[in-house]
Amino acid sequence: MATTRTSSRPIVGILFIIAGALVLLGLLLHYAAPTAAPTWLSLLVYLALGVAFLLMALSKSMNVLERVAYIVGAVGWLLLALNGLVALSTLVTVAMILALVGSLAAGILVWMHSTFTRQTNLWFLIAMIITAVYVLNLLVPFATGALGTVLVLLFGAALVVAGFFVLRRH
Repeated sequence: MATTRTSSRPIVGILFIIAGALVLLGLLLHYAAPTAAPTWLSLLVYLALGVAFLLMALSKSMNVLERVAYIVGAVGWLLLALNGLVALSTLVTVAMILALVGSLAAGILVWMHSTFTRQTNLWFLIAMIITAVYVLNLLVPFATGALGTVLVLLFGAALVVAGFFVLRRH
């Protein structure tokens, strides 16, 4: 049973689906036409995730710790999106750390506080763990080549699945 209702829940679900679809589109374009793959896709992914986390932070009847995690995640993702427009140099590392910590903390807290339904909590947690591993790979590249491709594929798919579950009403 969900203990929290978010008025922006459909928008948040749609933003997660959009972010995941853009990640998958970027991966497809990277392999279909490597020189023509647009770099602005990552900006849109980070912007969609930042706005989704911001909307979750602004939703009513939220636990304070969850709200803090969402705000930290939103700041991190929005700074990463801003980096796509203006080079932020050293601030990028801080933005990645904020996105990683905020996303992972949000996933854990959603699971602990049963923010959504049981299935949605589980898929949101899984998506945020994969997101944290993806951002960690951006900070300290450990998955390269085929493993990196699988990680990006999992990242995009996890966002889409979590978005569909967040979008569901029951």
